[in-house]
Amino acid sequence: METNTNLKLYINNCHDIYLVTEMLASCVAKRLKNNQPVTIEYLSNCATMMKIIRMAKNVIKEYNEELPTKEECDKVAKLHAEYIINDIAPYM
Repeated sequence: METNTNLKLYINNCHDIYLVTEMLASCVAKRLKNNQPVTIEYLSNCATMMKIIRMAKNVIKEYNEELPTKEECDKVAKLHAEYIINDIAPYM
C-alpha cells in the first residue's frame, strides 16, 4: 500500500520529531543492552510513537496537506519502529 501523504517525510526531516525519536531510540537501546526484547508491534503502539505520529500530523496540518488515514499512520508507525530497532538503537 502506497501512502499518499508526506507523513514519513516529516517524521524523518522535522527536528522536533527527530529529538523525540532519538530519545525513544535511547530507551530501546537500554532495553536491548539489558537483553529485554523489544518488538516492532510493541514499539509501534507505544505512547511515544503515537506522539511522533501526532507531531507529524500537526506539521501536515500546518502546511494544509491531506491528512493521513488511520491505516497509513499505523503503517508508518511500524516502519518507523522497525527503523529505530534495526538501524538506530543497536549503534547507541
